[in-house]
Amino acid sequence: MKTSASWRRKLRAKYNLSLTDSLQIAVAIQSKFEAFLTNDLQLKGRNSSGDNDDIG
Repeated sequence: MKTSASWRRKLRAKYNLSLTDSLQIAVAIQSKFEAFLTNDLQLKGRNSSGDNDDIG
């Protein structure tokens, strides 16, 4: 099982996210989230198919 820190590093590198954005999404992924809601303009418009294999 990957840790939140591991997910965060991969998300930051792949999508050029801020530390806080990548941490929030990493925790959501590790929690097996169904939806991630945000008003953050940097994150809006990014689409996820729900398949996290391309990150890991």
